[in-house]
Amino acid sequence: APMPYQNIDGDLVAIALLRPDFSSLWNAVSLMVHIDQNHWIKLAFENSDATGKSIVSVVTKNTSDDANGVMLHDHDSVWLRMIRKGDIYSLLWSVDGEDYKMARLSAMPHTTTVKVGIEAQTPVGNSTTHEIHYFDIVKTTVKDMRKGK
Repeated sequence: APMPYQNIDGDLVAIALLRPDFSSLWNAVSLMVHIDQNHWIKLAFENSDATGKSIVSVVTKNTSDDANGVMLHDHDSVWLRMIRKGDIYSLLWSVDGEDYKMARLSAMPHTTTVKVGIEAQTPVGNSTTHEIHYFDIVKTTVKDMRKGK
């Protein structure tokens, strides 16, 4: 899937307000961190085959996993936050942009620079339009990776 990105060194917080078109299975919009072809992380608001509109994360360390998280059937948009502190990544979500819940915490191989961006996907349906209402990357160090503060 296409992913516009920025190369970022060091600690960071990426934040996005996303509204995917859920008309087809696996439609999603995601925050992504890409280290290389074999090491990347995706935090998505996705129309999952297992859970419907849900927070889904994928961590790839040579092999990808697929973790379906909280179901958000009553919501059409969500705030996603991805934090990098050293080699640790925290993945968080919020329905109001204030109260964030952690979806996942994962370590990745050491690297100075990562690609951080937005990924949009429509793997099985007709072409569609996903909405990205807000996106920012802040170079900062977060103290509490579990709360995102």
